[in-house]
Amino acid sequence: MFSSIHKFFRYIVISLPPLAHKRLLVVSIGWLSVALAEAIAYTVLSFSILNNLSPFNVLVSATIAVLLTVLVSRQGYLTGVRLAGDLYQGLGTALASAKLSWLNQANRTKVASMAGKSIPQFMSIPAHQLQMFIHSPSLALFLIVSLGWLTEKTVAIWAFGLLFFSFALQWYGQFLLLRVDKNRNQLELLTNQSILNFVEHIELLRTSKGIDGAVQPLKNEWLRQSDSFSRINSIAALATGISLFASVLPTAGLIGYLWFAGVRIETQILAIIVLITRAAAPLEQLATATFSINDIKHLFSEYSQLYYIPSLNEPDNTVVSHTLSTYQTLEDRKKFEITIHQVNHSPILSNINLIIPYQTHLQITGKSGSGKSTLLELILRFDDPKEGYICLGGIRLSEFPYDELVKHIAYVPQEPIIFTGTLAENIRIGKPQATDEEIENVAKQVALTDLIQRSPDGIYYHVGRQGTALSGGERQRVALARAIIKNAPILIIDEGTSALDEGTEVEVVKNINKLNSTVIFVTHRLSDIWKTDKIYDLSNRTI
Repeated sequence: MFSSIHKFFRYIVISLPPLAHKRLLVVSIGWLSVALAEAIAYTVLSFSILNNLSPFNVLVSATIAVLLTVLVSRQGYLTGVRLAGDLYQGLGTALASAKLSWLNQANRTKVASMAGKSIPQFMSIPAHQLQMFIHSPSLALFLIVSLGWLTEKTVAIWAFGLLFFSFALQWYGQFLLLRVDKNRNQLELLTNQSILNFVEHIELLRTSKGIDGAVQPLKNEWLRQSDSFSRINSIAALATGISLFASVLPTAGLIGYLWFAGVRIETQILAIIVLITRAAAPLEQLATATFSINDIKHLFSEYSQLYYIPSLNEPDNTVVSHTLSTYQTLEDRKKFEITIHQVNHSPILSNINLIIPYQTHLQITGKSGSGKSTLLELILRFDDPKEGYICLGGIRLSEFPYDELVKHIAYVPQEPIIFTGTLAENIRIGKPQATDEEIENVAKQVALTDLIQRSPDGIYYHVGRQGTALSGGERQRVALARAIIKNAPILIIDEGTSALDEGTEVEVVKNINKLNSTVIFVTHRLSDIWKTDKIYDLSNRTI
């Protein structure tokens, strides 16, 4: 028991943010206080029984214990909500500075699972887990001390031994029940698989084995399941019996000890029964809770991995921000030249050297898997190259505050990201202060006019949950509109027109070619329609 409790608190200290530690410490002290108050109330009750005293003191102590329990329980629920907020904030802070190259599909799934499922489970820790792992054992220990004070040390020692043995039996009984449930679930899964296999292949089985032969494997599986369930039920009955025996053991055992010790005073026996019964009451739940430690450990471990994800170092000075803010004229914007020097990013990219002057339209080509998207991600500083460096206007990307860097680069990914909301809201992400007229103009540039005219809502047409009301081509055009309206000096397009039909792609690319920006793009189709000043082939590293 104590090992499980130690593990529980060790996982909290290692895995959770410091602010969460303080919140949980307050609730932990609260549950310890509740255990002490409840132990005092039961001690006063037993003392009153022994000495035939007025129930007034019992009522006062019980009222205090109840009020304190209600107060700490309420605080536990509120702390659970605040704890979830702390965890969401910690996760958000970690993601805000994370290397975007780390956010692959597998890790995004982990983040989504943590945010949607796991963090809400942490809310039960202050109100339930802390109560179980602090209040229950503390109450038992306090009541054992009370037994020693009210009677004699020998009774307290016997009570401790009986409670410990009862807990061990409860733990073993719960262990058997959990194992039984696991075996039952496995058997049900195997049976369901056999039935599904029979239904899916019934034609083949009947034509090859006949009716009886086709059903025989299923009959055999049912017979095996019946035998297994008989064994499982026997074990379950044994486990239930052990648990029942463990529940009455402390009280019955201590009464037996008192009888053989010659104690015949009813009030003394009753007072002892009151204390030992209350001390033994939560043992079954406590034994069950110890089996949840591994689940809690898994939650803590997952959160810790996400909280300490790889991040990009942010520069401390503001020199770069000030320098970029002075680039206002066209002559200044020419300083947005991109230099890629001796970049190695194993296992894909090696020895990449490239200079991209401002307003150059550069196509990046290469075989599948040659690192085209990876190179674009390095220019966007989704990650830092393992060797070499990339400069923008003579300044290394690692010296840019990331918030400043993204102001000067617009990006269209392979898979467009559309948010639930209106068309205007999705496009306005690129330029939050954009007017309706600006949105309509950029929508026209990417051939979204038909979509706007199709609905009486116009640019306020609702795109559905995460863009489900849009086709693949429309989603890409929304992403292009979002990037173009940003009017950034650098536009990076990674297969951003792959879902467009030929006529629409020609129209959209024609407008992209007119942009007075550096355009770096990857495309596998209709490359001749793009304005191309340079072509960089990653396969042989040539221009």
